[in-house]
Amino acid sequence: MSEKSTDIDLSPYMDALSRRFRPANGPAEATHRLSTREVKYAIEELNPGLTVPESLVFDAMAMAGYEFEAARGFQSLKFKWLLVER
Repeated sequence: MSEKSTDIDLSPYMDALSRRFRPANGPAEATHRLSTREVKYAIEELNPGLTVPESLVFDAMAMAGYEFEAARGFQSLKFKWLLVER
């Protein structure tokens, strides 16, 4: 059963993500680039009963201090979060 988006607490997932990564200080420092959808899928893969709106993942990443950029090398516009592996 999925939870209402207002009832979803992403802090355990953001804590786990932040133990492995920290926000990059720009594209040159980033060791990893993840889309909001990739973060969402990782959370839902770990907890299959949870349906997480991408907007909630976006807000959680931004609140955790992560920044994004328009990724280069694509024919279309794709935004990616910039992370540095600890």
